[in-house]
Amino acid sequence: MTENEVAEIKGLIAALDPDNCAALIAMEVGLGKLKCLLDLIGGGQVYLPTFENFIDDLRRMHRDAEICRRYTRGNAHELAAEFGLKPRRVRQIVAAQKPSREVSDA
Repeated sequence: MTENEVAEIKGLIAALDPDNCAALIAMEVGLGKLKCLLDLIGGGQVYLPTFENFIDDLRRMHRDAEICRRYTRGNAHELAAEFGLKPRRVRQIVAAQKPSREVSDA
């Protein structure tokens, strides 16, 4: 973008409704990053979680990957105790991550 285009866009953003999502993002992260974001997902409907939920999801994904990495037949109770889950939930996590793997405590 040229400097004139940037100046024009900034003026347009300033005149927009303060609740306009794209304008708020542009003001926070800058036009260049907004352009990258819109080029990537523009035109579609995208759910953006709150920052707290995003972090919780990252932690859960890391936990689930660790459970899958360490799971062996018969240790669901041990993993459940370590991660504060029920053995059934451990098996569900493993089954969801590795659908071709047999999941049991036998």
